[in-house]
Amino acid sequence: MRYCILILLMSLLASMNLSAQESALPALERQFAQTDSAIAQLSRSRTALAKQAEARAREIQELKSKDDLNYFQRQRLEGLLKDSQGLSNRIEAMDAQLRALDSQLENIGMKLSDRYEAEIKRRLNTLETKKPSDAARQAEAQELERLRAKHERIKQKLGTDVLSQFKIARVQIETDDTPKQVEQKADLLKDQEEKLRRLAAQINKQSKQLKKEMELQNRINDLVTDIGVFDQQEEALGNVSDLSNEEFTDANPTGSLQEQIRALEKNLLVGQKDFDFSTLSSEQVEEVLANLNQREQRFNAQADSLARQAEAFYKAVQDMKKP
Repeated sequence: MRYCILILLMSLLASMNLSAQESALPALERQFAQTDSAIAQLSRSRTALAKQAEARAREIQELKSKDDLNYFQRQRLEGLLKDSQGLSNRIEAMDAQLRALDSQLENIGMKLSDRYEAEIKRRLNTLETKKPSDAARQAEAQELERLRAKHERIKQKLGTDVLSQFKIARVQIETDDTPKQVEQKADLLKDQEEKLRRLAAQINKQSKQLKKEMELQNRINDLVTDIGVFDQQEEALGNVSDLSNEEFTDANPTGSLQEQIRALEKNLLVGQKDFDFSTLSSEQVEEVLANLNQREQRFNAQADSLARQAEAFYKAVQDMKKP
């Protein structure tokens, strides 16, 4: 009897948790859309203020360039300087608000992305274990595509948090360098080494994420294949596209397939937000992953070389300081 009651309680808790997850999705979607809209509105206001500030700056520069100002011109200059300072303060405050909203959007987006992924996996597991009717499987497949498209939109909106590419500064010890100058060069080499290692680590992280997403997408594709809804899929995806565009507006990339592959690689490297990886086949994604793996290895090799060079510079500093 106790065992039956325990099972009943566990089932009840599981259903309550599932219901909470499902109800949380619309709430998170609303929060994300509202925050995104607030960012867009505040950005427009900041742009308008920046234009005013630029106009004030031009007028101030024009008055300052004059050799002698009359009383009215001096009064005008004082007023412009005061206005300019006020605009600068308002822009600074808006920048702080935008940073806070961007952080909030990222936090909501990460939660939403996790919920989408969990919901997609839950639905796939249910379909794979319970074997519902063909009609139910077809409806579920279309719902999975809708969730996947919305999940992808969130990721595109957030972009990827990676380092921008940078040029490696080539340095060497000159004959007239002081110990302080050599140490500064060693610090520069060490800084570049750390940046390269962070970039390599980020590429590795993004590659793993891409693999995981492709595995999930393949499971959805297998489901669609099993129930033979390829004829209806194009219409379903069209509906998904319309629905997604209402919530989050982003342009899809155009151009040749190779351009799209390069766009995906660039997206993973510099954090652009305009590429949908699902437009590529598994083979094409494997090509991208191989290229990213090569870049990761190259960055790590460069980092190792910089580390050895920095160590040699630090040793040179010690030698130069010896009596």
